[in-house]
Amino acid sequence: MADENAQNAAGNDDPEDEVDLLCVQILRRLNQLKQRKAADIALKTLCDATIAELQQRSKEVKSRAFKREQARDTYTETIAETEVAMQKVIATADVVANVLNEDVKQDDVNDLPEIMDSEKGRPGAGGGDDGAGAEENAKKAKRRKKRKQG
Repeated sequence: MADENAQNAAGNDDPEDEVDLLCVQILRRLNQLKQRKAADIALKTLCDATIAELQQRSKEVKSRAFKREQARDTYTETIAETEVAMQKVIATADVVANVLNEDVKQDDVNDLPEIMDSEKGRPGAGGGDDGAGAEENAKKAKRRKKRKQG
């Protein structure tokens, strides 16, 4: 437009010059649009590559998350099974303790087992002259008494 004004001011009203001028301006604009299009295509290519990379990372993250969820579920099951097993062990231990406590309550403190002839000669069996047998029996009686109290 500035070129047209300059030509008109000079007194040149030739229509061919105006057409040439318009063609030059259109070609210039066309080149600008081609450059922008090329830049946009390059940017689109870069964006497509970035999207592909991010999709790959997303797949990897989802895969790791899935594996971790499976591990969590396995750990949860294992913990639950362990707790059940522990409860069974505790229940068994309680039953055994009750049975033993009942057995100890029924024991007679004065009921000492007889010493067999084969054991009489051994030290601490109660049959020797060293007096260790009496001490051993006294210790047994104390242990029984403690079990009864406990």
